[in-house]
Amino acid sequence: MTTSNKPIHFTGQVIKVQTLTDGGIRITIDISATETDAAAAMMKAKATHSLMECAALFVKQKVANYDGNESKKRKSKLETGSERQSEWET
Repeated sequence: MTTSNKPIHFTGQVIKVQTLTDGGIRITIDISATETDAAAAMMKAKATHSLMECAALFVKQKVANYDGNESKKRKSKLETGSERQSEWET
């Protein structure tokens, strides 16, 4: 277990929030490829099964293809149809 109390700081975007069968929640966050120190620290924390306390702060930054208006948000893949076709005959 990691004993360092030094914060791991990075800027990222929430990509997915999942509920797990055991009732837990998994959050997937994408970070920049330049955040190598943060990535290394997170990998070490995972390898040592460290428990972490996390805090998230919103930052002002324009996200591509999003103007801040929920009703004008572009359609999801589910709404527009999948680009991949199933190999199974339906």
